[in-house]
Amino acid sequence: MTSVGSLVEHAHLGTTAALVLLVAVDPTSRLRDGDGWETWLRGQQRVDRVMRRVAPPVYQAAGVLAVAATVVAARDHDRRAAVCRSAAALCVGASVAVTLRVNEPVNALVRQWRPFDDPAPGWAAARARWERSHRVRRVLAAAAGVAAVAARRA
Repeated sequence: MTSVGSLVEHAHLGTTAALVLLVAVDPTSRLRDGDGWETWLRGQQRVDRVMRRVAPPVYQAAGVLAVAATVVAARDHDRRAAVCRSAAALCVGASVAVTLRVNEPVNALVRQWRPFDDPAPGWAAARARWERSHRVRRVLAAAAGVAAVAARRA
């Protein structure tokens, strides 16, 4: 493997690890654990403010570097690594799709709500929908991490 290939592989592993920590490990989950409207909404809005800044560059880097690492593996005729890295790229892409189709529309609603107002109609259903799709994202991020590690050369 060339030094560029090694650099791409390490960058791919690093950004995928960051994605796994950010999404699959989910260090912000305790902020969303509030039982009632006000507690949950404050936590969800705090998480949203942070993740709107942090998640996009992590997702972009993880996706782009997974594709780049796939190209490097294909160029080096390493079929196993190319397949694993392609799987990682697909998992990242699928996680982005879930985010855009489900989580982001719920986040847009949540941004309009105020904790001191009466509970918004349907807030519990929106919360449940967001959490279900977030579990899907967590699995996809973990799968991307497993695929990235499986692609490593011995």
